[in-house]
Amino acid sequence: MAPDTVLVTGATGGIGSAVAAAFAARGARVARHGHTRVPQTGAGAAAFTADLSTAEGCATLAKEVVAWAGGAPFGIVHAAGGARDAALVKATEADWDATLGVHLSAAWALVRAAGVAPGGFVTLIGSGAGRHGRAGQAAYAAAKAGLTALTEALARELGPDGVRVNAVLPGPVETGMLEGMTPEARAALAAGNALGRLNTPKEIAAFIVHLAGMGATSGQVFDLGSRVPGPW
Repeated sequence: MAPDTVLVTGATGGIGSAVAAAFAARGARVARHGHTRVPQTGAGAAAFTADLSTAEGCATLAKEVVAWAGGAPFGIVHAAGGARDAALVKATEADWDATLGVHLSAAWALVRAAGVAPGGFVTLIGSGAGRHGRAGQAAYAAAKAGLTALTEALARELGPDGVRVNAVLPGPVETGMLEGMTPEARAALAAGNALGRLNTPKEIAAFIVHLAGMGATSGQVFDLGSRVPGPW
């Protein structure tokens, strides 16, 4: 891959960090985003912090990345997220707004404000929760379902410029989200995969990098995980 700029949001998380590293290994200039702090970056990379649950945070990040890159990035991978699980009667409007903001609104705002270079790509990290709603995850499920629709709409709108927009549903992945699960619960998740195992962040990142190089693929949703409903 040519040394184009790729913005990776949520680059401090398990999947986001792996994606940033994978693109850097291919020679891309990586703009790594974190909510409050981003670890030291290597050559050809830069760190940015912003609260993507707010319109102001998205606008600031877009402006800073465009200034650093000298123009619109070639690619955007929106991996930032987080869940505020709560039953409907206990959830607050702040929980709803923050969850929809960081997962869904931020994706729209960043593509709109930063833009994407002609021939570039946008990859949105979705979730099976957007297809199989789960009690206590109304906001998270709604946000991820929205990402699927956003993927298809943006693919059509940006297609004339050769910009490809796809979504990836990682499924259960060996990250911190699974910490604290009992062996039985982990086994149930693995059993939902045809191979009887969980994906790793490195494997998800490898797929995303490969997808970025597929010049004729857009408007697609790739489900890489199990069929077990959950927060992935």
